[in-house]
Amino acid sequence: MSKHEQRSYYDTVNNVEYVNLVPYMVDSCQDYNYYISENDLTKLTKREKNQLGTHFMLLHIINACKTSSFKKCFYYEEDSKYAVENMLVKRIFNSLPTKIIYGTDDFETFIKERDYYVLQNTDNCTVSFMKFRKFLKKTGLTKIEEDFLGNHHVKLSLLP
Repeated sequence: MSKHEQRSYYDTVNNVEYVNLVPYMVDSCQDYNYYISENDLTKLTKREKNQLGTHFMLLHIINACKTSSFKKCFYYEEDSKYAVENMLVKRIFNSLPTKIIYGTDDFETFIKERDYYVLQNTDNCTVSFMKFRKFLKKTGLTKIEEDFLGNHHVKLSLLP
């Protein structure tokens, strides 16, 4: 990944900001590895590692949402080398009311060909952040819940 990899693109036609999730996941992985090594946590269980990984992923997703209050549509380039990351990303976005597109192309290719991707509209009456809050409580990430609820940009940008 280059240092200048595009992190987002605002589409004026669809009034949505496409967010490249890959650089945020790279940053979260670096933070995770640094935290593990600095705190000598090499003997964590698989569940604890997943919980810690989810924590760092969510911090970076929330940071992406803080950049603007535009509605977000996330794009995640799946890679078979990162099976655990793929699983955690899907787990997170299954609980969020926002849109995500999974693909195998890089973000620049996705942006060039975005007219060929289908954005499914979500029925607004079914939108609820309660599912996400339950996910955070179930995984023991209550501090992130405070950050999530305390920032207006985050909530606005996650609406479908």
